[in-house]
Amino acid sequence: MNVGKGAAHVVSFPGGGHMLIDGGSALRGDAGERVVLPFLSGQGIRRIDVLALTHPHEDHYGARRRSLPRWPVREVWVPEGIPREAFGPAVAAWSGPVRTVRAGVRERVGGAEVVVRAPANPGEGGKANERGMVLEIRFGILSVWLPGDVEGGASAWGQASSEDEERRVLFLPHHGSPGADPAGWAEFCGPVRGRRAK
Repeated sequence: MNVGKGAAHVVSFPGGGHMLIDGGSALRGDAGERVVLPFLSGQGIRRIDVLALTHPHEDHYGARRRSLPRWPVREVWVPEGIPREAFGPAVAAWSGPVRTVRAGVRERVGGAEVVVRAPANPGEGGKANERGMVLEIRFGILSVWLPGDVEGGASAWGQASSEDEERRVLFLPHHGSPGADPAGWAEFCGPVRGRRAK
């Protein structure tokens, strides 16, 4: 979704279920009220099964402060090693389950698979971007890469699949910022050059 500065993705799984990854900012006109909730309503989505907050920066979680209490959410995911309070008062006060996730978590949702690629070492310090959640959504030959705002390059991903038929969609980390090595990520993702994609 176009939330301006920030990020927000909605995944609607083939067999049912919905995941919201981040939600934009509330600083320049609440993206939750302005974009996210109208989009969900327009798509007929009445409940979010998983709200995944990749890292504790306001442009990714801020818009949830008003909408989280009003929108049914089954479970919130945050990266292991970052306290829930870092994601603002709405998440800190939320009474539902909050699950901490790290690299290696795999969850089947509605016929697809959600793979957590990072954080691999949640106990280590460092900037919030580097400690954030990196996700892959897999369905058949489709692989969607959502690396949040990681800045250390594609090493956060781990081993890439070697399947020839896999079709990948990459959302560049940290909004395509140079420090996030967008060219390195694009190369690592393995685009097909010189022939039209099938």
